[in-house]
Amino acid sequence: MATEHQQRLPHLLPQNTRTSEGYTYPNGGGGNDKPAIPPQDREQHAQLLRTQFAHVQMLQQQRVIEQKAAQVQTAVGIQVEFESYQGVGLAAESLARDRQGIELMNVREQGNQIFATVFVPEGKLPHFEKLLVDYVAYRRVSDGKIPRDNQALIDAIRAVRAATFDSLWTDTANALPYEKNEVIWWEAWLPAGKHQGMVIADFSKVVEMSGLVVGKHVLQFPERLVVLIHGSKAQLLGSPLILNMIAELRRAKTTAEFFASLPSDEQADWASDLRGRLAADHVGNSYVCSGQVISDSSIDFLDVD
Repeated sequence: MATEHQQRLPHLLPQNTRTSEGYTYPNGGGGNDKPAIPPQDREQHAQLLRTQFAHVQMLQQQRVIEQKAAQVQTAVGIQVEFESYQGVGLAAESLARDRQGIELMNVREQGNQIFATVFVPEGKLPHFEKLLVDYVAYRRVSDGKIPRDNQALIDAIRAVRAATFDSLWTDTANALPYEKNEVIWWEAWLPAGKHQGMVIADFSKVVEMSGLVVGKHVLQFPERLVVLIHGSKAQLLGSPLILNMIAELRRAKTTAEFFASLPSDEQADWASDLRGRLAADHVGNSYVCSGQVISDSSIDFLDVD
């Protein structure tokens, strides 16, 4: 019998809502929604990846020389992009090795492909050669029953290359400037690491060497530091040292805090400019909310019934 309290609060104490269902082990039965990874010819596939890693190795040697010449102490190595086959999942987390300093920077989906960018410190590329050796040898644990050949990971990799600007871009495509020489503010998401002060110092050094401007404020997260830089895409493309230190790159957004912090006369000027750009024939009730983002010469509207 329901208590008096339950009778008065039926919406907080629902009755007779429980049902029983049979238990199914997550990895057994019911099919598998993940696409199957087609097996590759191991010898041929490993040779292809070895050739690509050899090219990355040459670029890393050149990159390290430039990094040491700039006297940077962090992010000495190279960013590597792994591309999956069409319609195949890539276990991107398996590419990282914390003990060796091999860190997963970002994972992106484009169409039905996966792209993962990984930072590989100087001298750590042979780790991937070891994976290929085990792959070709069909390596198993000592009892011979459990495979340790990295097949699922390596079979899914279509290509390996040194990372580029596009490897770091995790914002929307339309957020990119139309012109490469257009100067804007960018969000650079940096790996925090154990020495955050040194990371910021090194990054500021290479940014200023390239003629860009570094923002004064740093937003800190457990694994990332967010720094604003002011410059053009062309300047970023011309500085591999900058790109090599970035985990993710996005376009900086202008928030309402910028306008709210202005003196009242400047706020009035912005409001007057906005009124001049509003469409007079707009249908419906439109409101400009203080929490909306104003970016460049456009403004977002929220229609209210």
